[in-house]
Amino acid sequence: PSYLWSTTGGNITGPLNTATTTANAPGMYTVSVQVAGCSLSSDITVGQNILPPTALPLIAGPDTLTCVVDSVQLDGSGSSGQGGLSYMWSSQNGSPLSNPNSPLPTVADPDLYQLIVLDSLNGCADTAAIEVFQNILQPSANAGPDDTLTRVLTSLQLDGSGSAATGGVQYAWSAISGNLLPPVNIPNPTVDEPGSYQLIVTDMVNGCQDTDLVMVAIDTVPPVPGSSAKE
Repeated sequence: PSYLWSTTGGNITGPLNTATTTANAPGMYTVSVQVAGCSLSSDITVGQNILPPTALPLIAGPDTLTCVVDSVQLDGSGSSGQGGLSYMWSSQNGSPLSNPNSPLPTVADPDLYQLIVLDSLNGCADTAAIEVFQNILQPSANAGPDDTLTRVLTSLQLDGSGSAATGGVQYAWSAISGNLLPPVNIPNPTVDEPGSYQLIVTDMVNGCQDTDLVMVAIDTVPPVPGSSAKE
């Protein structure tokens, strides 16, 4: 037999006069066969499936690492395709990922993370990226100047108002020694005993903390008889 291939809308890349050939485009392909003076023909339609999947990287929770959030989970499970999907995560700056071939890896570093999804049905791929940020800016605790109680000044206010934080300040005073009167979560609590007082300030956005100490002394020496403030 002799063979002759032709096409409508396609592209034949192999030989035209063999029983089999190759093509690289969708279209209608016709093979004509001559045997003993008889001619037969047959058609075949070659389709095409190059629809790419959709990579959809998300972050399951907050997208910013802080002093209290030390890792975040990336989430590629919302990606879609025609067949089963394979996942391949990577990072722009080389930050490690736990389970980089799963839809839900965990990361602990700020970076730009890229997700490639591969559709098992047609071998097509899609790529998308998502960024993980970091905010670990420390606040500044300032418990104020040391102070002194006296026979007349039996209580005084501490002063933590010089503390600062970019996300707002949360105050927590405690008495290492001495006596601290409630409330203790304000900038200027009252004490009525000498001692050492600790201030912990927390940034209300990133949870970072700083600590400072202030000393309160007591002066109980009685005035000298006959002395006056004018002397």
